[in-house]
Amino acid sequence: MNYALLDMEQAFQIFYPYRHTRKITIFGSARTKPSHPDYQLAELFAQQITQLGLWS
Repeated sequence: MNYALLDMEQAFQIFYPYRHTRKITIFGSARTKPSHPDYQLAELFAQQITQLGLWS
């Protein structure tokens, strides 16, 4: 639990300067291979959301 809270605190500090900028977080697994359909779908989603201008 302490490690999770420390990670959250670090994230808050890192993103504080960007607090007025919309952000998207995509959660996944570091073990998912780039050839896996789930990985490809997440990558496609990230590309499309950026193209739509919803990133900034």
